[in-house]
Amino acid sequence: AAMADINALPFPARDALRDRDFRVYRRRAAAMIASRGCPNRCGFCTVHAVWGGSFRERSVDSVMAEVRHCAEHFGADMINFEDDNLFATPERATALLRELIAFQESTGMRLDCAAMNGVSLERLDGDLLPLMVKAGFGELNISLMSRSAELQIKQRRPFDSGHFAGIARAARKVGMNVRAYFILGLPGQTKEEARDTVAFLRNLDVKVFPSVYYNVRSPREEWMMQQSSAFFNETGDLSRDDLVMLFNECYMSA
Repeated sequence: AAMADINALPFPARDALRDRDFRVYRRRAAAMIASRGCPNRCGFCTVHAVWGGSFRERSVDSVMAEVRHCAEHFGADMINFEDDNLFATPERATALLRELIAFQESTGMRLDCAAMNGVSLERLDGDLLPLMVKAGFGELNISLMSRSAELQIKQRRPFDSGHFAGIARAARKVGMNVRAYFILGLPGQTKEEARDTVAFLRNLDVKVFPSVYYNVRSPREEWMMQQSSAFFNETGDLSRDDLVMLFNECYMSA
């Protein structure tokens, strides 16, 4: 059963880690999770299989206590939030970002903050981006999934291409590096749609990365293949050769 009060959980036993486990991009980094799950129901996502159907957030005070612990006891100057939906509401985002800023101003420490697992955009607006930069977020990892409105609706995506483009442009304007992901090989996706999505993203002046689709409801005996680089899920529209070709096109034309 899911634990109701996740603020009561102890911090991870980072003392058991090796020194090399704190090294990311030549920085001394600590990963943490400020929430469990996601309020969305995107059709391709594993989050509810991992965390259950509920969405639970730790208090900002609890999160900041762990940030302070990582900085003071482990010398971390980079914090990577691995949440599935770190900024589920503007109020939560604003409160956390302001406390991250206040911590750095009071200690004289500069943190490099990241959300490498990605930030969901449905509740993110341009006003939050300058706060993110001030808090130490130099990069924004975001996923369009697909430019196709039909696929967005079918997969219950909570925002559309227009909102994605607005956030990407606003992030670039405030100096953030933007890493934009899309899913390659979605059921119902065609070669033309995949190429249209890539062209759309390239026009936004962002770095484009394909995430190869895997079926979250596949039987256990297929899990290893799903997790491999075998481009396992062929469809009537996209063969394995098509997927490899489209994947390579993303990097050859970068």
